[in-house]
Amino acid sequence: MRKDALKMVLITAVTGVFGAFFRWLENINAFEPDTGLMLPFAKTTLLMAVYLLAAAALFIVMALMWSKRCICEKNPALALRPATFAPDLMCKLCGTAMALLGVALMFSAPGARYPSLERLFAAASIFGGVALIFIMVKADGSASTSRSACLVPVLFACMWLVCSYKNNAENPVIWAFLVELLAIIVTVMAWYELAAYHYGRARPGAALFFVQAAAFMNITTLSDSRSGMMTALFVIQAVLMLMFEFVLVENFAPHRHSRKAGEHEA
Repeated sequence: MRKDALKMVLITAVTGVFGAFFRWLENINAFEPDTGLMLPFAKTTLLMAVYLLAAAALFIVMALMWSKRCICEKNPALALRPATFAPDLMCKLCGTAMALLGVALMFSAPGARYPSLERLFAAASIFGGVALIFIMVKADGSASTSRSACLVPVLFACMWLVCSYKNNAENPVIWAFLVELLAIIVTVMAWYELAAYHYGRARPGAALFFVQAAAFMNITTLSDSRSGMMTALFVIQAVLMLMFEFVLVENFAPHRHSRKAGEHEA
């Protein structure tokens, strides 16, 4: 299933790149340069909204298609175990980068609009980054460490959502930061669905949809203007979601009748 996994990851990434392009067009054409207010009936805003809905529909169809065509493992030792060392290495690198960003955010917190909230978010980023180093199920199927670690990214993403909303709440133009909020919301849901595997609540179709949607939205919102450290966090989350999408699809197994049909044709 590795080829299928690569195809799906490529589809998600390309869809996100086009989303970032359309968001960039909207940012330069749909807002007044002086006031930041939205221009009425901007075509790029309509285009962006339609594209977001179309992308969501695509991911729903892909998740349903794979859920029906394949046996989707609910055991984390089978569903989240990578076949090679690359995903585990990617988690460790992303976790290290996220922890270092958290340290940098901690030092910059005194100059933030809400210093206390920024410190809490920085601490969540540090703990979330450390948890990512241990989150991947090992090659031997052992998942005790990852079971404990998988909850920390959920808490980090929730803290990220609170911090983002608080910093943007005074902005009268909701659409200016709505894409960012949607990106963080689906990231929360993606981490929640991945954590559910370790607690007997796995929903493979929902997990696949949310990791795709999270990767797409995190890439799309890269066109928005923000600090370099916050942009780096979106990049890290996009990479992690694409990686988990690959692992999930790679561990899907064809239904028996599909395997027999393939063997018969061969």
